[in-house]
Amino acid sequence: MSSCCDSRVSAALVREICTIAGLVVMVVAPLRLDAAYQDYSPTAVAMLPNYCKYTQLFREKVPGANNPAEIQRWYQLLGPTYNALHHYCWGLQAVHDATFLARDKQFRAHMLNVSIREFDYVIDRAPPDYVLMPEFLFKKGESQVKLGQGHIAVVQFQRAIELKPDYWPPYAAMSDLYKSVGDLPKAREWVDKGLSVAPDAKPLLARQAELGGTQGKRAVSPSPNSSRPATPSAAELPPSAEPAAERQEEAATK
Repeated sequence: MSSCCDSRVSAALVREICTIAGLVVMVVAPLRLDAAYQDYSPTAVAMLPNYCKYTQLFREKVPGANNPAEIQRWYQLLGPTYNALHHYCWGLQAVHDATFLARDKQFRAHMLNVSIREFDYVIDRAPPDYVLMPEFLFKKGESQVKLGQGHIAVVQFQRAIELKPDYWPPYAAMSDLYKSVGDLPKAREWVDKGLSVAPDAKPLLARQAELGGTQGKRAVSPSPNSSRPATPSAAELPPSAEPAAERQEEAATK
């Protein structure tokens, strides 16, 4: 009788242990997945802006990055917000993982959402006129577009343009969005608008040639009241709209 009871207790104990173990795996697995993009290897760090390796956590793990002179130099250039910039660097790594390492759509979507979370971290903590804010907003918009949220991403692109009118990437992104829904006149309009403030931007010039925009002309900067085409509505830009991927030139630090 005692042996039978012991057997029942053992079986119940095993089931309880397995249940707890399963719950632990469910909690820990997403954490491990999130942490996977925090890559401090030389190859991963080389793809990031140079200031990343001197940010918090990076400088503790990247050989040679715990350099007081360089850390102080970047603090002077980028201000107190530099304390949070490791999150932006993680966001860039998450985008890379979503683009090149995604095993399936679920993993891709997860990493893009992780990138938005990291971008929001610095956006929420930086002054509205922060020197890198246009880039933060643009990168967030890019991730939203890749998630099929082009109708939301236009808000980020518009804000980036308002903060830095001669920053060309948002114009290219807006042109790609309009092109993706078949509105070529609007796509050309955004390219020409970008070239009016950044006439030497090669990605815009390439789009202009492809779309058949104003050839060989440098448009005069328009008046403030007419500097931007109207923001497209959600109906014009369905959630599936996604621009062609193009590598962004390094901005703000050069």
